[in-house]
Amino acid sequence: EAVAQRLAEEIGKPGQLGDVVVSVGCSVGLASYPEAATTANLLFDRADFALYHAKNHKRGQCVRFTEELEALIRSEQTLDTALQAADLDAELSLAFQPIVDTTNLRFIGVECLARWTSPLIGEVSPEQLISTGERLGRARDVTLILFDKALQAMEALPENLRMSFNLSGHDLSDPSTIAGLLDRIAGMTCSPKRLLFEITETSLITELERARSALGRLHATGAKIALDDFGTGYSSLSSLHQLPLDVLKIDRSFASQLDEA
Repeated sequence: EAVAQRLAEEIGKPGQLGDVVVSVGCSVGLASYPEAATTANLLFDRADFALYHAKNHKRGQCVRFTEELEALIRSEQTLDTALQAADLDAELSLAFQPIVDTTNLRFIGVECLARWTSPLIGEVSPEQLISTGERLGRARDVTLILFDKALQAMEALPENLRMSFNLSGHDLSDPSTIAGLLDRIAGMTCSPKRLLFEITETSLITELERARSALGRLHATGAKIALDDFGTGYSSLSSLHQLPLDVLKIDRSFASQLDEA
């Protein structure tokens, strides 16, 4: 475990590649015999799950498979069963968070927040909904059904209010999801200029070129694009110039350190 952690740290150090400084991330998952499993296949599965957990929660570190992760596996299996059997149109809904202009306290729009209430397991967090949908290949269904509900709600909003809708990295890298969004935008009775698609820095890590293409197509409809959580350490200023961004939302942890610069 100590060797793996040192390996991750060494690989993560910036390196010079010609005139460019590059940084490569490395996460590690470990599973030990016989604590985690007693067969080679199960050990590989447990190590892979530990790696999956490291990538999502402890990026750049080494994670050993533990009883806590065993409980997470069982929890994920329950989520998988519930989502596979889910009537998404009936079980998915949206909550709306108001957006206010702090200079004059004027109400300027709402942000859509996904909600999943399963008859099998009750309320499920948005993060679990998205990760389970991606794992089972239902992410596109989840996104498009939520977007349909967002557009329905938008019809009831006053015309001066905008609506913010979140897209994941999986959404941006899936051409069918982008095509579905564009088809729905083309059929809108409201102006697409009232739409704001929000993405996060982490959604740009692996598929920057594909994300740029997808965002360009969405932006061409008149919709606005916002980058959320900027400053958490993933994207560079050079990559931002490649994206059709209208709004940059600076992460609180980054903003709190501006006085120290």
